Amino acid sequence: MDLAGLAELIRTSFDRDAIWLLVMGVPISALGAITGGTMFLSLPLFGWVFSGAPVGVHVGNIKVGSLVRGVGTTISTRGSIDWDYCFRISWPFLLGTIIGARLLSESDLDRFWLVIMVVVAMGLAETAPRLQNLPRGTFKLGAFAVGLFGGYVGLGLSLLLVALIRIHQPKASDILWVTIQARFLETILCVAAVITHIISGNIVFKMWFYWTIASLIGGLIGGKVLTKFIKLSEKQQKLFLRICYGFALVSAIVFVLEGPFEDLIPRAE
Repeated sequence: MDLAGLAELIRTSFDRDAIWLLVMGVPISALGAITGGTMFLSLPLFGWVFSGAPVGVHVGNIKVGSLVRGVGTTISTRGSIDWDYCFRISWPFLLGTIIGARLLSESDLDRFWLVIMVVVAMGLAETAPRLQNLPRGTFKLGAFAVGLFGGYVGLGLSLLLVALIRIHQPKASDILWVTIQARFLETILCVAAVITHIISGNIVFKMWFYWTIASLIGGLIGGKVLTKFIKLSEKQQKLFLRICYGFALVSAIVFVLEGPFEDLIPRAE
């Protein structure tokens, strides 16, 4: 496709749905970079805007935005990323993500279990200081399971990543450092998920294009905020972590109750 063809595609696809994605995408993505857990908001949004598409298509196109948001966040936080550590622990996450994305079907999600996953992540993050002496293979098994869940659904993935990485870095003073590594690791996993969704035929131009523009802006903003937060005291970082999980838990409960967009805003046909 040449530039003229791309410009025409953008012109013909720009409508009310595109505006919704741009307007809602920036704050959702900025919040996602800072607290995580915002797929509990983006999936209902996609379900409302593109109500006729299956879950696999929604998740695949949201993942494209998550990848671009991650690039923006990585640019903003690159000075605080431990590149060697992230790439070294990434392979079991990646393997699980690829398998999970391939397993994603059009069947309805049992949303109740998503709330359970957030509660599990909260518990894991809080008990991390006491889990340092687990057998080495246990972390890899947990990483594979988190990757599998992230590839299949992705809801709450960033929270689970923070919880798992805290096993390696349990100090409260390292919570923001852990959060930054989790955001970069999530970006790596999104590469695998997006490639898998492309192969599966789930990627649609109108869904991902405007969402990624908003996601890049939100990721840059959220990353800048995270770099400021890394200087917070130990007590403030603990509070930050609990706010993140509290936000995700409330969002998950709302999502289970059918999401904030589907009921509050009538969809005009």
